Amino acid sequence: VVDTTFQTAIVPGITAKDDEASHITGNQDQTLAKQEWALQFKRSRLGHDHPDVATSLKDVGQLYDDMGRPAEACRSFEEALRILESHLGKEHQDIAVLLNRIGSLYEAMGKLPEAMAKHEDALRIRVKLAAAKENGG
Repeated sequence: VVDTTFQTAIVPGITAKDDEASHITGNQDQTLAKQEWALQFKRSRLGHDHPDVATSLKDVGQLYDDMGRPAEACRSFEEALRILESHLGKEHQDIAVLLNRIGSLYEAMGKLPEAMAKHEDALRIRVKLAAAKENGG
């Protein structure tokens, strides 16, 4: 389980509600600046490999994706993936979700072999987790 209490406890000036309002009004650059600041703050306080850093990286990646910047989004999601794999293991549902996101970004960038590899990795994880659940594990 990834603890996300740090996000709202330490960075009170950056709330999901504020970011959502900025995003809805089209001020994505302001939202991105806030999220990047929060990311750097967390890195300085928690270290580069903390799960809360991965959460911020996913937030930044989502904003880049929404802004039509798939290469930057992909870099953020891949760094988040590396961190989360070290905390959750390589065969976790959250890892499969992130692999699919990265695969979709590769697809959008025309990198089809890379996209297929990420989607196949995600599917392999989901099949394995479903089999384990079906067998009571």
